[in-house]
Amino acid sequence: MGKWPWRRWWQSPGTSQGADVIITGLPRSGTSYFCAALHNVRNCVAINEPEEIFAHLSDTKPPWGMPRYYAQLRDDIVAGRAVTNKMRAGRFIEDTAEGINEERYVPAISGPGFLLATKNTLAYLARLPLLEQSMPGVTCVACIRNPVDTVASWKGTFDHLAGAAVRNFRAGNVGDERLSPAARDRVGEIDLEPRLERRRALLWRHLALLVEEAGGFVRGVIRYERLVTDPERTLRDVLASIPAAPPLVPVQPFVPSAVRTRRVSSLTADDLAAIRDVCADVAARFGYDTVCSS
Repeated sequence: MGKWPWRRWWQSPGTSQGADVIITGLPRSGTSYFCAALHNVRNCVAINEPEEIFAHLSDTKPPWGMPRYYAQLRDDIVAGRAVTNKMRAGRFIEDTAEGINEERYVPAISGPGFLLATKNTLAYLARLPLLEQSMPGVTCVACIRNPVDTVASWKGTFDHLAGAAVRNFRAGNVGDERLSPAARDRVGEIDLEPRLERRRALLWRHLALLVEEAGGFVRGVIRYERLVTDPERTLRDVLASIPAAPPLVPVQPFVPSAVRTRRVSSLTADDLAAIRDVCADVAARFGYDTVCSS
């Protein structure tokens, strides 16, 4: 039957399979910015937070619906059918905290061998080991950010992140049997922690450990600080690591951005103490100092 029988079974006859990519990472670590940058490369399509994945991530163990979803999405795009994406007036949304809007559009591709990526943070992080089983040919990349700036951003954006409300997560929540025993224990610890500052720090550590525990399935870890200040070189490095990826040909010139930080205005002394106590060791393995950005 060959190595990837399901790929051939779900692939339309006569088409040439391009690269399939999963984008994940910690919330507020630049995942939407990376989607926008990838979407700016010719023959690349990045779908930001598609709703369809949630049914597939829970249908079977491992989630066999995911390769079928990618194949159908690829067929729709090749056929010129409109797909849904996080966009506003035809422009890709780089920061979902500034408002979420969805539009139907027809991606521009030069042929069936395009790169297809979908992105989700919490749900994909919670399913990385199972996604490795159901999609062995996919390339997974993950974004990460200094915990000091991540927690500061959480406090100023979404309630479920500001409160580290793991009970409300759609995947990776308390009682999620698809998590590993170690991950379930960490989520339980977050849920029972009465101190909000420590709960947020424990959440950053847990999510970073999910990236670390995925091992070689995560082909590349993208640091937020490098991504926003040098998006073109970051994209060049990422594409070079993906089999069958198209060359870096931007639709529009890449425009670097400044590193955003809210740490001075958002974080209290208790926040900083919790981050140093809980996150320092894991942060250091990703190249971060919990006192100052590096």
